[in-house]
Amino acid sequence: MSPKVSTQYKAETRDRIISSAVIDFSLYGFDKARMEDIAIDADVSKGTLYLYFKSKEDWFYAICHNNVKKLKGQLDVLFSQS
Repeated sequence: MSPKVSTQYKAETRDRIISSAVIDFSLYGFDKARMEDIAIDADVSKGTLYLYFKSKEDWFYAICHNNVKKLKGQLDVLFSQS
């Protein structure tokens, strides 16, 4: 029986993968970024990547979603100060 993985661990792993993807997409471009490199940068196996994302396109959407969430948070702070 395998140990249970906490929700926090899953979220941290997902965040590491997204951060690694952002770096690799920035360095090499979306088309040339390789799953293997992202896995190494995130310190996970290539198979683990596919547990969290089905494709590079899924990463792109996750990155966009995270950036929109951050932007909304920043705007909330700015508007609450005015």
